[in-house]
Amino acid sequence: MPVASLFVQILIYGSHENPKRLWETFKENLSEDFKHAARQNGQPIENAIKRGYRIIAKKLNTEAAEGRNFQYWVQTFGFEDIDNYDLEDNQDNLNTDESAVLGEQMYQLLKGKQIEVVNSILLAVNNTASETKCFFIDGPGGTGKTFIYKTLYYMLTEKRYKVKCMAFTGIASTLLPNGRTSHKTFGLKVPLTPDSVSSIKPNSSKARQLAEIDIFLMDEAPMLPKYGLQSIDQLLRSIGNSDLPFGGKVIVLGGDFRQCLPVQPRANKSELLDLSIKRCSLWSVFKT
Repeated sequence: MPVASLFVQILIYGSHENPKRLWETFKENLSEDFKHAARQNGQPIENAIKRGYRIIAKKLNTEAAEGRNFQYWVQTFGFEDIDNYDLEDNQDNLNTDESAVLGEQMYQLLKGKQIEVVNSILLAVNNTASETKCFFIDGPGGTGKTFIYKTLYYMLTEKRYKVKCMAFTGIASTLLPNGRTSHKTFGLKVPLTPDSVSSIKPNSSKARQLAEIDIFLMDEAPMLPKYGLQSIDQLLRSIGNSDLPFGGKVIVLGGDFRQCLPVQPRANKSELLDLSIKRCSLWSVFKT
């Protein structure tokens, strides 16, 4: 919902004198995608507006700075509390049945190694005692890595697991369900440096949201420098109060080392290679 995203950016970065009136004036426009679906399914338009409202609340909670989440707008500007909008907020705007159908359809289209990859990752998520929780999906462009991410997303959300999709680059993140950049997801600095630490505090609301995630899927991971991977590991360990790699979470990285390595101005070839996540001490815990 790009229009809803624009509304959220206005709330976060603008200084509109009456944000609630702005919502009341444009709420039908902000819910247009859901209105179209409601008409097709014979549902009340009011339900579509409620769905749009919940999406805005969710975006505010994930994108606003700490302390200015949705509850801030409820208390400061008189927005309605989300509890009054009692429609279930399913991931990617799909209900469980729709996710199940889509996940099963995509699973049937998997071939060869794709099936092996998906089955291994599903087993790691379903079995909390699994020793292998970190995976790297390696393959040239066009071999179906994005298709695997989407298949996993829909199959797991159907089973009520919480999945977070991201990519190192913004363009790649738009190809994933509810995709975000890895910088946004983990509070990584821009640009990343060897002494960078996450901006997310262990006891913050964003930290609690990350703690609830069952599996992280990251595309274009070879572009992430090794100290970026270390920052993610430190963050998840502190959030989960665990000494296990990435706090014991299931981590799926993917990409193609044949394409673009981390970008470092004025670095020579050996320095660029040394920045690769393959040179990170954590690489040994990943199953390729």
